[in-house]
Amino acid sequence: MRPLFHPSLFLTAVAVPLLMAGTAAAQDGGAATLGSADFFIGVQRDPGANLSDFDVARFFNKARCDCDELVTVYVALTNSGFAKRTSVDRSGNIEFWVGSDCANTSLRDQRCFRLSSPTLAAFLNEGRASMETNARVLSTYTAVGGVVDGGTTTGGNFTPNPTCTFPEGVQSYSQTIFVLLNNSQGQPQTLASRQIYIDLTPPPQQDPALLTATGGQQAVTLTWPGVDSAVITDVLGYQVLCNRAGELKVFSDGTFQPGFQTCFKNLTPTSGVQGLDPFFTCSPLLAPTARSYRVKILQNDITYGVAVVAIDRSGNPSTPDILYATATKTKSFYDVYRNDADRDQVGGATGGLCTLGAGTTSRGAAAGLGMGLALAAIVIARRRRGRR
Repeated sequence: MRPLFHPSLFLTAVAVPLLMAGTAAAQDGGAATLGSADFFIGVQRDPGANLSDFDVARFFNKARCDCDELVTVYVALTNSGFAKRTSVDRSGNIEFWVGSDCANTSLRDQRCFRLSSPTLAAFLNEGRASMETNARVLSTYTAVGGVVDGGTTTGGNFTPNPTCTFPEGVQSYSQTIFVLLNNSQGQPQTLASRQIYIDLTPPPQQDPALLTATGGQQAVTLTWPGVDSAVITDVLGYQVLCNRAGELKVFSDGTFQPGFQTCFKNLTPTSGVQGLDPFFTCSPLLAPTARSYRVKILQNDITYGVAVVAIDRSGNPSTPDILYATATKTKSFYDVYRNDADRDQVGGATGGLCTLGAGTTSRGAAAGLGMGLALAAIVIARRRRGRR
């Protein structure tokens, strides 16, 4: 007797409708939508190598902005995004912007810069997009309700930060990279975003009135008051710069690695300490608690210029203020004894055990001391005999 149903027929009867339903859902757009978890937004200094979150938080500083350093913004689908590629509506464009409130079409011409705008279908097929820009664009202040473009313009089109500075009172800023969906539904929709930390503001300059530079034996010692850590909380440390005779380098290139960053295109042959030329660095990176440093291995009787800069975690240095001091041979006791006495009686410095009377020479002093010891010995000997 035949069974009432065959297992293979049952599986086929169930699987075919499910497959047809899945195909229809994919063709109709289905219920799947892309969200923030479906995108990875990276920042690359070298194409193909994403910076870590730690590095991104310290990457954007004034030096990189001044140099228009190239940066690649990288956007890719995550595993969940790849899984949705065939089940989402593929119409319209996907747009990549940097700025503030970039889904607001009435303001984004002023506050946002568009990096790229491929079709959504093309992006989903590729799964990733790399867009080259620069640190000046990403360092443009565009906060909603504030003054844009570093305080130079208040309207019109987006203008990359012309001065690489922030408006007064703004120490740092979080820029935003947007991934937007622009289709026939009207207002662009924000699919994902990432904030990146921008710091163009160096620590304050040290008070020149509280700086001191003192010459010593083949050295110059610089002291400074330090930055108030309760007010400026991101000080990484301090570093000393110096010059010889006002303009020459003191140490060979590479002797000390600078803890600060400088835009090399802004350097000139006369930049030196005042221009924050890294080749004029004369100390390692010092701790935030350091308040003095002795620049050593200098040449005596030469005047040196020295300055200290405070450095924040983004590599911004404070403005240096140069002091000058002369490395001077320090006189030891022997130097004073041999050279600072009466030239007619070299080695006859006054003071100490050698001073037994006015006009006494070192030879006479020695003789007097010997006679005193002899008398003391005689007295001791007589006392011993009396006790017997």
